[in-house]
Amino acid sequence: MPTPFQPLPQRLIVQLGDISYLVRNRVEYELRGDALTLDASPAPVVILSLNNVPLSLAAIHNKFAQFEAKDDVFNSKFTSGGYLIVQQPNNQSSGQLPSDLKNYLHESSTKLLTLNESLPEGPYFALGNRLHQAWRLYPDVLSAFAVAVVPDDDDTTTTKASPTLKKYRAFQNAAFTDATAAVSVPVPSRLYTEKTSEQPFAGVRIAIKDNMHLCGIVTGLGNRAYAELYGKQNTTAKYVETLQNKGAVIVGKTKMSAFAGSEVPPNQCIDYFPPWNARGDGYQGPSGSSSGAAAVIAGYPWIDASLCTDTSGSLRFPASCHGTWGHRVTWGDVSMEGIVPAVQLYDNLGLLARTPEQIQGLLSLISPEIEPFGRDQLSPEETSVVGERFDPPEIPRRSLPMSLPSHPTRLIYPTDWYPLSNTNQQLMTEAFVQKLGDYLGINATKLSILEEWERTAPAGTDPSLIEFLDMSAFTVNGYFGYHNFDAFRQEYREKFGKKPYVSPSHSARWKRGAKWTEEQRDQSLAKIEVFRSWWKEHIWNLSDDGGYTIMVVPQGRPGANYRDRTAKSSGGDSKPDPKSYDEIFVTSMLGCPQLVVPIGQNPYESEVSGLVEYAPIVTTVIGPPNFDKLLVGLASATLGKAGWPTSILTGPLMFEKGDNERNTAPAPNQKL
Repeated sequence: MPTPFQPLPQRLIVQLGDISYLVRNRVEYELRGDALTLDASPAPVVILSLNNVPLSLAAIHNKFAQFEAKDDVFNSKFTSGGYLIVQQPNNQSSGQLPSDLKNYLHESSTKLLTLNESLPEGPYFALGNRLHQAWRLYPDVLSAFAVAVVPDDDDTTTTKASPTLKKYRAFQNAAFTDATAAVSVPVPSRLYTEKTSEQPFAGVRIAIKDNMHLCGIVTGLGNRAYAELYGKQNTTAKYVETLQNKGAVIVGKTKMSAFAGSEVPPNQCIDYFPPWNARGDGYQGPSGSSSGAAAVIAGYPWIDASLCTDTSGSLRFPASCHGTWGHRVTWGDVSMEGIVPAVQLYDNLGLLARTPEQIQGLLSLISPEIEPFGRDQLSPEETSVVGERFDPPEIPRRSLPMSLPSHPTRLIYPTDWYPLSNTNQQLMTEAFVQKLGDYLGINATKLSILEEWERTAPAGTDPSLIEFLDMSAFTVNGYFGYHNFDAFRQEYREKFGKKPYVSPSHSARWKRGAKWTEEQRDQSLAKIEVFRSWWKEHIWNLSDDGGYTIMVVPQGRPGANYRDRTAKSSGGDSKPDPKSYDEIFVTSMLGCPQLVVPIGQNPYESEVSGLVEYAPIVTTVIGPPNFDKLLVGLASATLGKAGWPTSILTGPLMFEKGDNERNTAPAPNQKL
């Protein structure tokens, strides 16, 4: 009989070979008293189901092979020196064991048990006669996590009848298998869960940024004083809760620049050690503010996706320097409840992953239920190029409502921001734009937004867009970025009798923000609204026949950005000051969806390794609000048809090296 919810009195760590495991507190099953040898040390257990397949050594080995192919927690060490539990329907007797199976059990010092239950298959540990889940401990060698988390099995509000564990505990533990890591991150076996229509994200491992509340866990916001004042949270961010309810496994919270600002190493990150960037020589900057969120996607294959936010580049900068897929969700499309606000007008949910399918899966919980443009237009051969490595949910397939446009009829190449100064980055961008146009059957339209505004500016506005917007974007960013933390500063002083420590770089940001007045704020908000309305009419070009406009927007550096170099001031830049009109703030003001697309890698001679290393090259695509899925589907289909890889690697290289202008090998089934 399954036991009631019974936690262990203390945390147990087990080492099998060179891998460390956490024995989860919760008791999954209690066997009859004489089934297992009572032993103080946890013994490895494998549970498998043969259904109507006869019990044989071949059947068992076949199951083990399936487990190893699917799961990174299970390994061969679980199959010796412990117990093998075979679940058989109706307590079917196995009869006389085959001689080869008997020999195997003897040689591996394994005891065979049969069980008439339907427990999840996979690796476990037996402590006495009780079975516990095995969670693998991965060392956080990139120092990307603010905290690793595990379900709070002492929480009496959570029962086995409810698959969603609402409360968590921090798991801070020195990595047993890697002395360079200060934190280990526990992850459960992928064999414990199966995806269903109710649980489409079952077993999907997700990290969340440390400005998102998670019940039972401190929200640190990259600042020790903030964590000290507010402590453990008793709520969970709405979108995170939605993922939990759909089966996702939250494994931890990732580091971020304080208050979602832009602290970068070597001298700005004071309250935390900035994450390492796995790309290139390993000494490239992590950017911010979502530094940890991007680091885990570029460096850890055992993480499936990460959540972050983007206000004025907090997703876009880290996604580009780590070379990941990233998506800035349409402003207002998802509840930001439970996420600490930075600048409400700009704050967006951000999604980071290694494939477009992963992004689409996450968007299935956000965007309107519309068909992603492009995927269904692929041939079977092209579809296989796109791949289905991520298993979340099949994207809901519905016909486009008549009120929603179905295809882009204009692709803008903004001449205000192109060409790029780096030749290789420009060539890669041009190649992508050409493939995108080829797929759509249209040529890119070269357009100066500044000249378009000059021709069609609303009556009574400055004919220069740069002068009209002036410092509006900065005013809004600075005003709210400072005043959103008025209560924090006051409450901290009241409680501790002193002002909170904030890093010099962020203190300077707050000092600038404090100077903006309410009148300047309101004037800036009004200008941004005029700009949005004008853009909707003259740029998005939504038409009655279902057409609309998309635009490529540059993003990212073309080469080395060493983490040990102090950032240079842009004061000596000879270019004219664009004020609010730049490629970062324009999309923040518009609130439109923006997709970061990995397209190539650029060689550089590393001053660290002395070798030729490769920097990620990305571009981005924006489109009208609410067209998130359409953008992702379009980019995925374009790369698939072109034979370009869509899945990125973890580690130094974003793609396998190839002999072309993008320095990338073709997608797997395009190789000769």
